[in-house]
Amino acid sequence: MVSPVPVVIMTSPASNWTLGGLFWTLNKYAPELQDIYVCGYDRTFFDTLKIKMAPMRVIPSTTQFVTIGKFEEYPKNMWSDSFMKVCAYMKDNGKNIFLFLMDDFWLVRRADVLGIDLLHEAMCRNNSLLKADVATDRLYAQGGLKYLYGAGTFATEGHLDIIKSDYHSQYHMSLWVGLFNASLLLQHVLVPGEKAQEIEIAGTGRLSTKKDEVLVVGTRQAPMRVGNLIRSGHPGTEYRGYHLNGEWVNGLMPGDLEKMRSLGVEAR
Repeated sequence: MVSPVPVVIMTSPASNWTLGGLFWTLNKYAPELQDIYVCGYDRTFFDTLKIKMAPMRVIPSTTQFVTIGKFEEYPKNMWSDSFMKVCAYMKDNGKNIFLFLMDDFWLVRRADVLGIDLLHEAMCRNNSLLKADVATDRLYAQGGLKYLYGAGTFATEGHLDIIKSDYHSQYHMSLWVGLFNASLLLQHVLVPGEKAQEIEIAGTGRLSTKKDEVLVVGTRQAPMRVGNLIRSGHPGTEYRGYHLNGEWVNGLMPGDLEKMRSLGVEAR
């Protein structure tokens, strides 16, 4: 069953080689997501990618490319300007609530798309919800202790336990994978002239002043799990996930990388 949730994928010439792998993992782990908007600067690259990957049938035919502008006109310290343009486009086209991904956020397990649909419906009903984290960013923001054994439940949506992000917590305004309300982002968080990291840090400060007026929520069940392949300060692409307490977590499922490479999907 096709999901009604629109998906925004932000990309740029610096990282657009990861788009092929993202679409491959989306097709494997969340094939119900079909209303996809690739937002970037180089349409030629995306058109070429679609032709290259056509035999794999992993890029939905409904996928649209949204041109932000010329890449050289949007340096890193104007990433917020790019995102503001994307949010305005989605809002103006009746897609005010959308699932947000960066191009290097590859899925690492089967997504609970029904859960994502339920969160989307909740955000459409409640205009105080700015973001619904679909991973574990909010669940573990303060170690997860306050949500153990059913504590701290804010609401329920179907099979999901909804938790509310503490506005004092770090990265209360996080660009990790989640559902966003474009209108609320434009009204309360986004300002011109900021890097992506500055949106998260300074945006957390701006959002925290709204306290319970504008909310960020998450779940205990984490409908989607993704890995972040390209990380600042890391020497190269990281498919194993994160090294935590002596083990690698949140990495690609065994065999996925080999399968992608065997099909010609770029994985550096």
